[in-house]
Amino acid sequence: METELATKLAQDIMPWAVLIIAGVIGLWLKEVVQDIVASIRWKIKRAFEPGDAVYLDGERAIIVSIGYRETVFEIDNGRGKVWRYIDNKRIPFVRLERVIEELPKIKE
Repeated sequence: METELATKLAQDIMPWAVLIIAGVIGLWLKEVVQDIVASIRWKIKRAFEPGDAVYLDGERAIIVSIGYRETVFEIDNGRGKVWRYIDNKRIPFVRLERVIEELPKIKE
């Protein structure tokens, strides 16, 4: 009697458990694929390379590395140098400007 009840319960729960696990794996894979696609698009755009001087949201920065999931920027914010990690899928949403040529300092 108890084994029949346990078997029936397992048969009723198993499809739902598999569906939930498949959903979690599907959402995880979606994130991984989005990261990979964003990284490929960011790396194909050869306008930016590690070592480039840029303005990141109005702050002067240097691109330290462009990875598969994130890009690292070094920012000197007056209190010291800090590294800012930005997911590659977030790059289109930040204001990023490349410094092509430094302006000469004005003598007073």
